[in-house]
Amino acid sequence: MALQERRAGRPFAQIHAHFAHDPGLVGALTHRLTGIPFSLTAHARDLYGISPRALAARAREAEAVVTCCRANAEYLGPLVEHGRLHLVHHGVDLEVFRPRPRSVEHDVPVVMSVGRLVEKKGFPDLLAACARVHERGRRFRVAIYGDGPMRGALEHQRRELGLEDVVSFEGARSQRELVALFQSADVFALMPFVAAD
Repeated sequence: MALQERRAGRPFAQIHAHFAHDPGLVGALTHRLTGIPFSLTAHARDLYGISPRALAARAREAEAVVTCCRANAEYLGPLVEHGRLHLVHHGVDLEVFRPRPRSVEHDVPVVMSVGRLVEKKGFPDLLAACARVHERGRRFRVAIYGDGPMRGALEHQRRELGLEDVVSFEGARSQRELVALFQSADVFALMPFVAAD
């Protein structure tokens, strides 16, 4: 979109940095250099991983600061000028993510999970839970979509737990691909974990 605007000779109307850390810094500096209005979104690690002083400086440059939960809004409150902080909860586009009528029943239930393979996503807990259910003789399959630095460790844990025939690591998928996969799964598993960082 930005390239199309430039080719058409239209000036940019807004810069938005989606994350408060490095993208927020780049957005604030670009705003200073060009005068183009700037806004930013602050979510989690990007928000708490930079100093409050740096965060306040970026927020002063921004026309708007958007965050996704009350805890973040309370943290940002003292750092952002009144009226510039906006709480917008994450949501799901119900026109895209909607149930599909079941035409085929699975022989065994299919559990699906999606996320980066990092500590805070809790995949070791999912594998441990799968082992407990598997030990009780229940039949099921688990498909994990995503990739990341913990893949090797998770594959090792899967082997140690004897879940090679139950759990598969399917790699990253586009949002479009995931919609159909969500619709065909019987269960979605989400296991957030508060990591040391």
